[in-house]
Amino acid sequence: MTAAFLSRAELSAMVEALLASGAQVLAPVVSADHPGATDYRRVSSLSEASLDGPLPRRSLKEFF
Repeated sequence: MTAAFLSRAELSAMVEALLASGAQVLAPVVSADHPGATDYRRVSSLSEASLDGPLPRRSLKEFF
């Protein structure tokens, strides 16, 4: 098995390309209701995402 990693710059470029194509991008974001917790939300840029924070409180399954 081969592992691959994206740098933050590569991830940001991928998110921007997805958004430019009209795709919706979900990422963990600090919760407005519970500071210190994260939830999955739609983002308009990678800067809104909380990639170094705690795991989101709920699963991504609710979006599918």
